[in-house]
Amino acid sequence: MFGKLMTIAKNLPDPGKAQDFVKKFNQVLGDDEKLRSQLELLISPACSCKQADVCVREIARKLANPKQPTNPFLEMVKFLLERIAPVHIDSEAISALVKLMNKSIEGTADDEEEGVSPDTAIRSGLELLKVLSFTHPTSFHSAETYESLLQCLRMEDDKVAEAAIQIFRNTGHKIETDLPQIRSTLIPILHQKAKRGTPHQAKQAVHCIHAIFTNKEVQLAQIFEPLSRSLNADVPEQLITPLVSLGHISMLAPDQFASPMKSVVANFIVKDLLMNDRSTGEKNGKLWSPDEEVSPEVLAKVQAIKLLVRWLLGMKNNQSKSANSTLRLLSAMLVSEGDLTEQKRISKSDMSRLRLAAGSAIMKLAQEPCYHEIITPEQFQLCALVINDECYQVRQIFAQKLHKALVKLLLPLEYMAIFALCAKDPVKERRAHARQCLLKNISIRREYIKQNPMATEKLLSLLPEYVVPYMIHLLAHDPDFTRSQDVDQLRDIKECLWFMLEVLMTKNENNSHAFMKKMAENIKLTRDAQSPDESKANEKLYTVCDVALCVINSKSALCNADSPKDPVLPMKFFTQPEKVISFP
Repeated sequence: MFGKLMTIAKNLPDPGKAQDFVKKFNQVLGDDEKLRSQLELLISPACSCKQADVCVREIARKLANPKQPTNPFLEMVKFLLERIAPVHIDSEAISALVKLMNKSIEGTADDEEEGVSPDTAIRSGLELLKVLSFTHPTSFHSAETYESLLQCLRMEDDKVAEAAIQIFRNTGHKIETDLPQIRSTLIPILHQKAKRGTPHQAKQAVHCIHAIFTNKEVQLAQIFEPLSRSLNADVPEQLITPLVSLGHISMLAPDQFASPMKSVVANFIVKDLLMNDRSTGEKNGKLWSPDEEVSPEVLAKVQAIKLLVRWLLGMKNNQSKSANSTLRLLSAMLVSEGDLTEQKRISKSDMSRLRLAAGSAIMKLAQEPCYHEIITPEQFQLCALVINDECYQVRQIFAQKLHKALVKLLLPLEYMAIFALCAKDPVKERRAHARQCLLKNISIRREYIKQNPMATEKLLSLLPEYVVPYMIHLLAHDPDFTRSQDVDQLRDIKECLWFMLEVLMTKNENNSHAFMKKMAENIKLTRDAQSPDESKANEKLYTVCDVALCVINSKSALCNADSPKDPVLPMKFFTQPEKVISFP
């Protein structure tokens, strides 16, 4: 209970005082049964706006003290109640919105007079309802509302149908028990969307079936079996939706579909689709094409790569060694620059799409601990180099995906080291974006450690300074760094190191400058675990350490203090330190 009270207090103005007030409010609720029942009604999903207004006034009246004109405790409670009470949105409001949208569908609304086409009005109305379905799901639960949404599902506008499915997915948990008529109409529509709808509709339809029906296994099997039997690589434009549905089905119900999916992956996805080039791409030299110009075959291959990842994320284990073979395939895709068959039939822009898909897939698998463990340093480096891709859009989209996963703490810390390579990006905006990403990620990690005392046990994966050894190792294996004595190459290495270290060294938190220096010095007592007996590889590693030490020494007078603790180096990248024998 104390933890919950602290979480509430943290989200109120002046969290220090709020802590005491929240504790007091909890005590009052424990003693006053009538007050407690008013609050229970207020937070109940069925509470209407009118009822909420009565509850808030009643609670405030009970806590008011006539002898105390200024009552900070009451002000805090009022603030809290205003945050949780339904002020505008309840079942009545949703019903009114749906009726307005129905008028647009029937053509009886005044949309044209408002300067809006009926199609735009319907689409905008549904988008608003979709947003509200995330925050007020129970307010949608009525036959009338769902009848209107079924009508939207039958419309030709793809975006309208997609939004309607999403609303069913978010709000339809009681349809099965309370509204059997809606259920029997909805199921065949969802099946049809999963088999022949747009890719977005297919994804939402599969997730909707999984979220709101108890017999989901039967439902999903009725979609999986016909789709898996009818896959045909010769008609790639008809492959996209089935691949999306199959991938999401195997991710949501791995116990049922992981095994049958294995033969689909081996015989069709890899052998038939990814390892063959059926069409010849346009040789116009362009590195990127708009979505509508990408060939159906390449779009199908991109979806095939996503399917592999979803299948593995569903299984969450590597007992069958499927993840190893998938990672080898993705690495081969990156080594061949996107032309896996190396027949030179594929266009430059299509190769860019496939490199992006392969790099993003490795990054997605790294978010699952059982797969992160088996990603080799070489595979990590191939993934990292996508951020230096020759195609601007590949660099841009990959950096956005990387940032999004890091900021949610979904990716291991070594993936933050990839941003150091952005120092070499020829476009100023990309370098500026990468710097902003680093600032945000570092502050989020530091804040997380402060807010979560238990996080100290996971410092190796959270403390931003621990990115330094990963960065040093990554830069030592940069393919552009070939000669340890080359001045231009060393200048590039220095730029990459400073790109990261500048952000890390803005503050000297807990003597962090000395800690980072100690890490670089300790690496020089180890060897490169990737190739421990290769003198050239170790020489490059030590050279990067020397450059890092130069940068740290030149930028901070505080780095010569004693390090607060002895850093731990990741064993995947460095051997055990060799003991230094000191003679008296």
